[in-house]
Amino acid sequence: MKKLSAILAAGVIAVGAQAAVAATFGPTSPLPNSRTYTGSVTVQKDGLPYACSLTVNVKVNSASDVDVTVPSGNLGGGFPCGLISVTGNANVTYDGANWGITGLTIDPPLSAGTCTGRIKFTWGGNTANPRTIGLTNGFSDSSDPTGGNPCKMQGTLTSAGDNLTLTP
Repeated sequence: MKKLSAILAAGVIAVGAQAAVAATFGPTSPLPNSRTYTGSVTVQKDGLPYACSLTVNVKVNSASDVDVTVPSGNLGGGFPCGLISVTGNANVTYDGANWGITGLTIDPPLSAGTCTGRIKFTWGGNTANPRTIGLTNGFSDSSDPTGGNPCKMQGTLTSAGDNLTLTP
């Protein structure tokens, strides 16, 4: 999560901070309202891409506040996925054009540096099931704050039977 936070922060620095636009999250009863999203992702920084798995917990704290955490603190899958840490307590934001996750740090130990910043994603609808968080290579790239290569993450995280809503 630390590396994902770093990736997210770097993205904000590289692209320029954008003001958050009020977004609403639900359902708000009962609170906190937690959901787990999981899926296969391809992760790359510096070298080869790695096929990993990622699980995130999305917790609605209020109609204006959502937390995102990686419960294990690492990506899953074969070597070196389990060594790639993802730390931090992140938030979901909407900048007027795109959804994003801010506050996570991604630390791939086989690469130079970490990544932090805003990771943009596509939301798979408020009515469709399963709900999806789409990470598209290029769209979800986040920079290394020290000027190194960006971190790339691509894949889709899903949560079946979910009623989570994100409304810009």
